[in-house]
Amino acid sequence: MEGYVLAGYVVADPVVGTDWVDRALVGRAITSVSNCLVDVRELDEWSASPVGAEAAGELVRRYPGTRVVAVGVAETDVDGLLEDLDEACWDPDLLDRLRRRAPFRTGVPLGFEPVGPSGGSFHTWLCLGGLVDSARQVVGAEPGRHGLIQDEGRARAVAAHLTEAFPYEHEVARWFALALAEVEPDSFG
Repeated sequence: MEGYVLAGYVVADPVVGTDWVDRALVGRAITSVSNCLVDVRELDEWSASPVGAEAAGELVRRYPGTRVVAVGVAETDVDGLLEDLDEACWDPDLLDRLRRRAPFRTGVPLGFEPVGPSGGSFHTWLCLGGLVDSARQVVGAEPGRHGLIQDEGRARAVAAHLTEAFPYEHEVARWFALALAEVEPDSFG
């Protein structure tokens, strides 16, 4: 995907939205890279290696319904994201890939997820009360297919709005719109 760099790959179990998520997602399958929302089965901490590909294949076989998700960061957001990632909490390989601007080769695009780094994980706009409603009212954004925003510009506008409207709430300094794509476990490495 043009203009994006690879953060890495995770194996994520989609979750069906219940009353704890935005009303638009109740009963719908949600894909996320936030372990506060879904069960993220990390591959060697956001792997991009052949060993990670093999592990991904095993996890997908062991947990039906899981998917391997490639995670991309807009090149224009990399420096800001690196500033916000606590070196002690994040995998050095993830930080190195971002610094090197590793190419992001997508599989099947799923959409964009507004997330904010906190400690060693990401919060998603879906798991924290009121953020989706605020984005809906101010930006006109709705969670769509997979619980993600389908339009890149709209997702980036949501991230900018959340950063401005909710500074340092939920221990998040800045919000970023990550690109998510489903990949076959044997297609990278």
